[in-house]
Order: sequence, then structure tokens, then C-alpha cells
Amino acid sequence: MSYATNERLTLLNHRPPLQTILREKEGWLLVLLWLAYCFRPVFLSYTFFFRDLAYIFFPQVQLWANLVKSGQLPLWDPYHHGGHPFLADVANGTFYPTNLFFLFLPVLKAFNLVIVFHFIGCSYAAYICARIVGLPRLSSLTSGIIYAACGCMLSLGDQYNRFLAMPYIPLLIACWHLFLIERRFRWFAAASVAGAIQVLPGAPEVNVMTICVLIGWTIVAPSERSMRKNLTMCALLIISILGMAACQILPTLEAITQSSRGVGLSYNEFTQWSLSLRRLPEFVIPEFRGYTDTLPYNVYFWGGDLEDKGYPYFLNLYVGAIAVALAVIGGMGRNAHARGLTWQVRIFLLALWLGSIVLAFGRELPFFEWAYYHFPLLKLFRYPIKFLLIGLFPMALLAGHGFSVLFERDRKGDISSHSPQLFWVLWGMAGSLFVVSALFRISPSFADAVQQLCFTRANDVIYQGIMDSLIQVTVCWLLFVIVAYHVRLRQRASWQPWIAVAIVILDLFMAGKRVNPVASESFFTEQPPIVEIVRKQIGDGRLYRTEDPLAQMFHIPEDHPFHVAPDHIMWVYRWQFDVLRMYAGAFYQIPVIFHTDYNLLAQRRIVKMKTVLETLPWERRLPLLSASGVSLVLSAQTIRAPGIQNVATVPNFGDTPVHIYELTNAVPRARMVPMWKMAASDDEALSWMLKSDYDPRRHVVLQRPESDLFVFPWSRTFQNADAAKKEPQPCSQPLNANVAIIENKNNSMSYRASSNCDGYLVFSEPYYPGWHVKIDGKPQPLLRANYAFSATLLEAGTHEIRRYYLPDSFLIGVVISALTFSVSGVIALQKSIVKK
Repeated sequence: MSYATNERLTLLNHRPPLQTILREKEGWLLVLLWLAYCFRPVFLSYTFFFRDLAYIFFPQVQLWANLVKSGQLPLWDPYHHGGHPFLADVANGTFYPTNLFFLFLPVLKAFNLVIVFHFIGCSYAAYICARIVGLPRLSSLTSGIIYAACGCMLSLGDQYNRFLAMPYIPLLIACWHLFLIERRFRWFAAASVAGAIQVLPGAPEVNVMTICVLIGWTIVAPSERSMRKNLTMCALLIISILGMAACQILPTLEAITQSSRGVGLSYNEFTQWSLSLRRLPEFVIPEFRGYTDTLPYNVYFWGGDLEDKGYPYFLNLYVGAIAVALAVIGGMGRNAHARGLTWQVRIFLLALWLGSIVLAFGRELPFFEWAYYHFPLLKLFRYPIKFLLIGLFPMALLAGHGFSVLFERDRKGDISSHSPQLFWVLWGMAGSLFVVSALFRISPSFADAVQQLCFTRANDVIYQGIMDSLIQVTVCWLLFVIVAYHVRLRQRASWQPWIAVAIVILDLFMAGKRVNPVASESFFTEQPPIVEIVRKQIGDGRLYRTEDPLAQMFHIPEDHPFHVAPDHIMWVYRWQFDVLRMYAGAFYQIPVIFHTDYNLLAQRRIVKMKTVLETLPWERRLPLLSASGVSLVLSAQTIRAPGIQNVATVPNFGDTPVHIYELTNAVPRARMVPMWKMAASDDEALSWMLKSDYDPRRHVVLQRPESDLFVFPWSRTFQNADAAKKEPQPCSQPLNANVAIIENKNNSMSYRASSNCDGYLVFSEPYYPGWHVKIDGKPQPLLRANYAFSATLLEAGTHEIRRYYLPDSFLIGVVISALTFSVSGVIALQKSIVKK
């Protein structure tokens, strides 16, 4: 019998059935731990809000719920970027299964439960995977808590889309491992479904990394079949995953072609947020750089300037000295009782973990720029520090194996023997930590030197924060080493590994307690006074919000309903809502345009117009703003120019009032235009719009659109393409036209238009693949108009016009997903691979 066969039989005999694993108390303990850790947002009227949760993700899940509850497909978002695909913006997670929570629960409560559910999911999936690959219960519990409670994972709590993808790394590996061992097609189908669901929340970097892990696992995991056959099945698995997720992937690919990502990112954009060498102590020293939940931010988060923009991509990198030591022991120590990972798997996991840290250094590496220019696909992604994500589960699995080596019995019931050198190292680290902590406490010169070296400044706040962190790591490490040494000196007792696990849990939860601050639910539910003023003034137009700097001082109202201290970080975020800064207006269903392209998926011509606008004086901006459908401007600036007037000044608890300006010559978002110019290129179109006599009430600059990336075989989009070549007849009399809105929904708009002359019906709506127009029930082509918007030919007379959004990429993707899912269902019914 071959070695592979022996290995497979050993794993099958040792591994408990999945039904048994799901009933084990250690797995359910993880559930209880997370419910206790997230007690306030689960059981009380508190909410997660930090960073992107407030600005991006909660507004979008709320919009998703509103659209679906109103009976509309969530295809188009009219509130961002002047109009933007909702489905194609993969960060919105349109098809992600837990969106169903938002249909049956209050949206805010569902939002918090989804986050907590995925913390539980990360821990529980890691526990299940560890058990399936052969780790004992408490070792698997250790893997589960380290994976979900380490600093990077806790930091992902405010990066909703990437966080939702993380439970599927261990889940996919578990299903694939079962397929390699048992050769049953139901596990192939389960792996396909897990991989497809991971694609849906919109974390493409995590998806690519997971596929790389999957391929590596196929090579190193024990299996009776040949490596060639396993790799063939792995390739089929990847195809199945992509096919099932095609309904999301194809619209996203189309969106990428329309965005700045479609032309690639510059090297500076790509390498922004590379891991700084000065952040390395943060892996083992909790809160090494300070606290991100307290104001003033630059005082209490003293290490913020270690990364780009003075603000970290991951708020916390803490893993802990205990977890790091366990992972090293698991990866490099001898497999004393063969109860866990094989040496090939351990070497693979160790290489993944260490490789992820190395790659995260990004531009700090001498070869990184060469890789950027020689691997074009890299340009679709950004931020090298994300490479840390792929090392989290390998590190947690190795730590679980290391825990097994130190504390678990072998199959004969004996305690594994450890070399004295291992404990000399463990005690030596304890002594070193104690000496460093003591020196930092009693020697001001040493403490100042450490602060200057790490943060280029020293003060009492930094000193006290570092001192508290050193005490925590020293005490936790010392307690852990005492328990491990007690196992070596005496017969193993049942309480020893439980104490060790408790120390790991305490260490991680203490270090992460301030990573995800919460606030009262009124943070989201309390509407700022400025919202009602803007809604009354904006009409059918859009809002343009200038990018004013953050307030430097807050005057906290005494009667506020938010139930947080005056130095709580929430006030920064609430102030931005109160003044509708950046794109906060979209949260209150106020359409905004020319704001920050936060995920680089905005229509690139809209982004280009924003860049051009910000270089122009206000009198030159106004025609472009009007052509873009803008009717109101919010700014802390004092604006004086013909065509714009101040209609209100709104005070706030920041140090600068906000002015609301109305464009007196704003044009409707759908209008007839009697004069047009056909431009041959984007540059020519933009140059015509920048001329001093350009007037969007009378002029439109037209362009022939390029072909769409995806076209459904029987699509009627271009059925009437010859009409695009038809020119309107010149009109000898003044234009007399009227355009009235009949119906306005997210995915469609209907108008009734009458005109005494031929002309172009111009829409201040971004030109985007998937938009169609019908005039009197007949398809009519759309042209690109005014550089980034759209228009269609309209002959003299009275007409009914319907403009609707139904992208062919979505239709094709749905067909492919349905077919792939059906095939996978048939495959799942097969019992196993036929043995030849």
C-alpha cells in the first residue's frame, strides 16, 4: 500500500464525521464568545459605524433593501457619481445571501447582525476546517479564535465587503480537503458553492488569493489520486466557481472597462498603503500605534503617520506573541504525535504566512516595481498590505497545530515530549519582555529613545499607551509559558489546555477591544437639519459638495442623542453627516456627483470632469455643473460668481458653517437642445464644453459610443442602429419644446416630450452600457453627450420616451450562473469518483 493511501486511511480513521464536529461544544463556545464580545450591537441599541461602514456600506445595504422592498431590481444607483451601476459595483454585494436579513429585520439591526454573524462564521469555519484536517478540539478552538480575533480580521470589520469574504477561505479549504480525501462529488459541489458565494460580496483580491491557496493545497494535501488528476479537478472547480458567480462577475468586468481601473493604476496608486517596517512591532505589541477611537485623533493615534495619508488601511495588525510562537512551533517543530497537519502541508502554510508578510511590504521591496510592470493583472488591484489577508488562516492553522504539539495527547494517550531547548527559548522571551518593560518603566531616556525611533516624537500619552501594551504582552506571555511548562513537568491535566486557550482569548480580545467602536443607533437614524433644507431646494437636480477640509474643533451640543463621550471618534463621522461632506448626501437619498471615487469604479469621464472642474474658477465651472444636472452646491467656501447665489447658511457643531448655493441657470436633467456639435474624440468634446460661449441650455456636444463589452445575442439595443446615422432637419423657427417626467424609478424613467423642431433630447445622466431608450415603443440608439452624459435624436412632434437600464452583461451572467449551478447540482448527486 502506498504512502498516500496510508495517509488517507489515517486521516479518515482519525477525523470525526462532520455531523459530530458540528455538535462539539468547543465550536459552540466560539459562538458564545462572539455574542459576548459584540453584546452591545447584538442585544442593545448600538451600532457599528466606523470608517467605511458609515460612508459606503450601510447606505448601500439600506438602498438595496429599499429597492427590493419596492419591487425593483437593484441594478442602478441614482445617488452616487450622478448615477452609477448598483449591481456592477461589486462592493455592493447585490446577490450576497445575507442580504435577505434586510428584508425581514430592521435594516440597521440586520446590518449589525450580519457583521457579528461573520465574526462567528470566521471562527466557526476555521474550527471546522481545523477539525477536518485532523487537529484536536482545543487546538481547533485555538485556530478559530486566532483567525477571527487577530488585529487584521478585527480591522476588516469596517471593510464590509472584504470581511464578508473571509469565512469562505477555511470553508472552501475544508470542502476541498474532504473531496480530495473522500472523492465524493457532493464536496466538489459544496466547494463550488462556497467559492461562488465568496465572490459575491466584492473582494476580488481575496478571491484570487483563495484560488492560489486552493491550488497549493491540492498539491500538498494527502490524496490517493495522482497530483495531475487532482489539479485537473481543481481547474474544473475554479471554472465552476466563476460560472456560478457570472451574474456578478460579468457586470463588474463591464464596469471596470468604464472606470479608471480599466486603464490600470499608476505605480503610486498601486503601492499606496504598503506595510511599513516600523509597524512590525505591532504584530506582538497591542495598540502599539495608539487608539483610533479617541479625539483628538492625531494625539491618541500617535503612529498614524507610519502609513500613507496618516491613516492605516488596517487599524490593527496584532496577532500576539503567543499566536506567533504557536505558529512557528506548528510550522517548524517536529510533528511529535502526528495528530494534525502533515509536514508538506505545514511547510506550505508556513511559506504562505511568511510570504504574505513579505509581499505586504510592497514598494519597500526592491523587486516590487519590476513585478508591477511585468504582471499586468496586478494593475487591477491596489494596496500591497492586503497580502496580509492570505496569511491569516495559514497562521491560525499552524498555531492550532503548535497548540496540539504543546498540550494535546497523542492517539495512545501520551504527552508529547519537548526538547529543553524549546523551553529555554520560551523562558528567554519571557525574560526579554520583562527587561524591556522594566527599562521602559524606570528609564525615561530609554522610553524616549524608543518613542523617537518608532514615532519621531515622545510624550506622556505615547509613554502610557506603550507601557500598558508592554504590561499586557508580558503578563499574557508569562502566564502561557508557565502553563506550557507545567505540562512538561507534570502529568497532563484537563484544565491545562483550557487555561492556555483562555489566555489566548483574553490576549486577543483585550488587544482588539477598541478596534471596532460602536455608537448609539441614533447615529444613523437622527436626520441632520441640513437634509430637509437641501431637499426643498434641489428640485430634480443634483448636489455638488466641495471637498472642504475636516473641522479642527467641535462644539458638542449638550442635548445630543448619541450617548457617547465628547472625545469619542464618532463625532468626526457624525459631523460629516451633519454637513453632507463628500458623498454623505447619498445616504439621505440626495443625488450627488463629482465626489470621491472611493473604489475607483466610477465612470472615468465623470472622474475626469471632476478633475477639470477643480482647476477652473467658479464662473467657468458653472456651465459644466449645469450640464451635469447640478442645481445646488454645498461648500464652506464663500463663492461669488454670476449664476450662483447663496440661499442658506447652515451652522453645525464644527468650526465652520456650510453655505448652500443655488445655480440660477441650472437646466433640467432632460431637455431638448436645438444646437449640436459632433466631436471625434473625448478631448475634442471636452474642449468644446470649455469654450466661453458654451451654454448647456442651447448646446450639446455629441459622440458616437464605442461598442459594449457584452451584447446578448437577441438584444434589441442596436436593432435600430441605422437611426443613429440620421441627422435632424434644420429648424427655421425658434425652438418650442416641453419635456415632462411621467415616471421616475431607479432603473427607468418615462417622459412626454413635444417639440416644433427636430433636435436632441439630452439627459444629464451618465452614458453607461446597459441603458436603452424607446421612443413611442421603438428602440432608439443613445449617443454620448456632453462628454459623459447621453442624448437621443427626437423628431418634431409629441412623443412618449422610456429610458431604462437592463445591461446585457447581467442577462448573460444570469444564464451562465443558472447553467453552471444546474450542472453542479447534477454532479452533486453522483456518489463518488469511479475508482479505476
